[in-house]
Amino acid sequence: MEQTVVGEGKIKLERLRDQKKHDECVELFASVEGSAVGQLFAVLQWIYSRVRFLNEVVHKWDATLQEDEISMRALEDRIRDLRAPFQSTLEAVVQSVSIEQQIFLTHQMYPGILCPI
Repeated sequence: MEQTVVGEGKIKLERLRDQKKHDECVELFASVEGSAVGQLFAVLQWIYSRVRFLNEVVHKWDATLQEDEISMRALEDRIRDLRAPFQSTLEAVVQSVSIEQQIFLTHQMYPGILCPI
């Protein structure tokens, strides 16, 4: 397949310095006449420091993980509060069912507890 140059375009690297992906529209100009011949739409990313890039990715995911853990603890506390009025009923149900059902219910009531099988 023959390669054909349609035009040339420029973009300042400073726009990509944050090492994130950027949707860019670059004007293409004829290399000889300098007249506009079209546009190039591209997703560009300049990674000039892998260490910095990966540190930023890890930092972002650590922050997301911390937020998710806080949300999960709040939801677990809310579930415990909602179950509290029914605790004695749930315990009575556990006493009236088979060992397999007790294991299942215990795991449902207290997800952090390991249940022997």
